[in-house]
Amino acid sequence: MAGQTYDVPEVYAMIVVLAVVGIALAQCVALLERRIRRWHGPTEL
Repeated sequence: MAGQTYDVPEVYAMIVVLAVVGIALAQCVALLERRIRRWHGPTEL
């Protein structure tokens, strides 16, 4: 809706919020993966 009404600050705020949520989700998945794969030992990429 903000993009259609040219509410630039709201659009940028939503982009920042989505970026923060994406980074947080990626960190949660990485933490969960480390906990689940704890018994496998270190792996090389």
